[in-house]
Amino acid sequence: RGLGVFATAPINNGTFLTDYVGKVVPSEELLRDHPDAEPEYAFRVDDALYIDAENSTHWSKRMNHNALAPNVDFEVTASPPRVRFATIRDVKKGEELTFDYGTEFWDGRSYSPDAATDGRVYASPTFCESVDLGVPLSEGALRDVLRARASRA
Repeated sequence: RGLGVFATAPINNGTFLTDYVGKVVPSEELLRDHPDAEPEYAFRVDDALYIDAENSTHWSKRMNHNALAPNVDFEVTASPPRVRFATIRDVKKGEELTFDYGTEFWDGRSYSPDAATDGRVYASPTFCESVDLGVPLSEGALRDVLRARASRA
């Protein structure tokens, strides 16, 4: 997880928070600027356009992912290119502002979201069942492994 953004006061449901702040770039430029990386702060507007907040200092890029209990959602418009964030429930003072990054963000990445914030499976895990690393699995981890195996069967 990243730095995160936290409410400094209570926020009512439906409150507009901010636009995502960054450089509007065509997809070709994004790929050129990040040839060997998985852009962390690139928000897709449409098939050809992104908002890249890599060099932005605005707090909008610091909101973390949570698909299980988000309190923020977003709306994307292509003309003008923008992403607008608003609360989807009342938020208490001190509560972290989070939203669901969506499956498109996670698909194909070399890492997955924290299981505490997302229960979806994005890539088939590779198990090395013949190697005993000497570390026992917790009941929860064992349950996750068995559930993943069952879903592949």
